Amino acid sequence: GKLQRQRARCEDSIGFGSSENGFRPITVKIWVAPTAGLISQSDRLLVERGEPIENARFADVCCSDSREMIQLFLDRGADPIDGDPFYEALIANHRQFYGVFKDLLARDPRMQAQADRALLYFANEHNPRGISMAAWAGAKPDAEITDEHGDTTTPLEAVTHYGDLGCVKAIQPAKYPSMLGKMLAGVRGDHAEAITKYLRSLGAPINDREDGTSSAVETALWEAGWHADPTLPFARPSAVTVDKYIAQLELLLADGAKFPPTTERDLRRHLRYLSAARWCESSLPCAKPTHAAKSSS
Repeated sequence: GKLQRQRARCEDSIGFGSSENGFRPITVKIWVAPTAGLISQSDRLLVERGEPIENARFADVCCSDSREMIQLFLDRGADPIDGDPFYEALIANHRQFYGVFKDLLARDPRMQAQADRALLYFANEHNPRGISMAAWAGAKPDAEITDEHGDTTTPLEAVTHYGDLGCVKAIQPAKYPSMLGKMLAGVRGDHAEAITKYLRSLGAPINDREDGTSSAVETALWEAGWHADPTLPFARPSAVTVDKYIAQLELLLADGAKFPPTTERDLRRHLRYLSAARWCESSLPCAKPTHAAKSSS
């Protein structure tokens, strides 16, 4: 029937067994029903009676969502850290697994880094459900995570990069007031104006630099220039996007933001491809006809 077809689709081979000495490989099937993680008695007996756990990939076991089987593998010596098995299961975004992981994390804090990386993954993917579930399971939105290039960021900062307001709200930034300034400084994307308004409503500092100027203004100015310049590598000039960043700049400046020390030459470099009319019609204090005339020449 329908349940059998769902079972067949959900079966996931863990791959027990070995072909050494001519033995036929044994394949153990784990399947997840629509309402609960189920595991057969025979699968459990294979491990309990001495089947080497090394013959199964622990990340696949974690993805089964079976609390009993995961605990059985841990009791038999499965490494919860090597290979980031729980990270793989978390980003698979199986609802049943989050409750299992939350209990395991409470008992073994060594798995914290995998939870934090999963939250960063969902922040970068702009997945509000994943963000909410990972945070509920114990991931830390303010955790500093270093990528393979040596760059360090936090899920709170990542979620403002080209995300939407729903994702920003899902990570609950109000709980991290010390991070609001960094979040505001990195806002970019089609929803920049809405996210800026929201972060300011939470009290995000607008002039965050030591000299009393605004990083958010610099970010918005750079992004406007990027989307206005057709000569940059992989450039996709967009008047609509530029208008959104100018609207964000106007919002910031109306709220008291101060321009970083930017020379006229830097302004022309950022916005030289804007039409003189578009630049002059904005309410930005640097929108002078002389700048626009030079930038359009």
